[in-house]
Amino acid sequence: MNFKEIIRAFFSGILLVASFAPWEPVAARSDLAIIAWIAWTPLLSCLIPIDPEKRCRHPFSAGFLMGLVFWFGTIFWLAHVTWIGMAALAVYLSLYPAVWAWVMARLGARWPSATGPVHLLLALAGASAWVTLEWLRGWMLGGFPWNFAAVSQWQNLAFIQIAEWTGVYGVSFVLVFFNLALWLTWRRLKIERFSTRAWRYEFSVALLLVAFCLMTGMRRLLAESRRGQAGEGKTVSLKLALIQPDI
Repeated sequence: MNFKEIIRAFFSGILLVASFAPWEPVAARSDLAIIAWIAWTPLLSCLIPIDPEKRCRHPFSAGFLMGLVFWFGTIFWLAHVTWIGMAALAVYLSLYPAVWAWVMARLGARWPSATGPVHLLLALAGASAWVTLEWLRGWMLGGFPWNFAAVSQWQNLAFIQIAEWTGVYGVSFVLVFFNLALWLTWRRLKIERFSTRAWRYEFSVALLLVAFCLMTGMRRLLAESRRGQAGEGKTVSLKLALIQPDI
């Protein structure tokens, strides 16, 4: 990898780390989870570049670097148990974004044209590949289902309501799809020199999908709120605390 590719992969990893706890503030003056909506774009800029001649020659390494930054930044506290184990686990987990980056680079090389249908196919394929790898990570070698992309949005209650039907993977899918659509739309704008002759509907589809998720979630939250108000005085509240034992 050249220096620019290293910086972009590293920056994607940093953005992902910032959107997850404990870096993402819990009490909160600001909610950094929104960073996850753009976190993949620096890496994508070298996997599916504007200029095909500048395509990343080592996409697996780029994805692996992003993974290393992310995993070392989010499971570092496991060093209290074992430094070697934490480092080995981070290296293993980084293989998954590395495979995803390799897949995206191959898809970008196979479908190089910057058209709406091609970009939608790339976004759908890329988001599907990411959640497939998340599912595999949750099962392979006993499974490690921590820090799926969707987990970054744990405070975005309206958005994550779709998990009722799709599970955590549906939330991850929409998040990664949005990142892909955002970058691919910018790529098309640059290639077409911001021409107003064509409608770049890739990003519009992503926005509609996110809007649908938010509206569906808000409707569900409002319904639950009304149900709670209607039954006020008739329900019993019980506070529970779950404490993980010292391993």
